[in-house]
Amino acid sequence: MRCKQHTRHFHLDQPQKSAVAHHIFDTGQSMKFNKTCRLVKVKGYVDHLVKEGIKTQLHPNNFNRDGGFMHS
Repeated sequence: MRCKQHTRHFHLDQPQKSAVAHHIFDTGQSMKFNKTCRLVKVKGYVDHLVKEGIKTQLHPNNFNRDGGFMHS
């Protein structure tokens, strides 16, 4: 789902809605959206938020726009 959102925002020229799209536009790098894979399978929205927050905290040099669900 998230990959589809990032892909859509990139193709619609909406970097303000996706950190991935923004990164692609800023750096001029390409992204092979069809070659991406899911790192973790989640069962629900809250589960997704918690796992994304944990991953964001574990990798502080990522380009997420916020600190994630776990950040206060």
